[in-house]
Amino acid sequence: MAKLKVVLKVPSMIDKWTRQRAITAVTELEGVDSITADIKNQNVTVIGDIKDVHAVVNVLKQQFDKVDIISDGR
Repeated sequence: MAKLKVVLKVPSMIDKWTRQRAITAVTELEGVDSITADIKNQNVTVIGDIKDVHAVVNVLKQQFDKVDIISDGR
């Protein structure tokens, strides 16, 4: 499977603690190679052999109220 780059908007990621919560939540997923979380733009970028983009969204929604897909790597 080809590596995908998924970019998600997490509006409630406002400080280093919420940034760490986002990174920790996504690390549990299988196939994730790289995670970047940008507090300024409130984006989480996930790169890897991700089978289901919605699985990434669902994991983040367990920690945060709102998660939007900016780019799903297609």
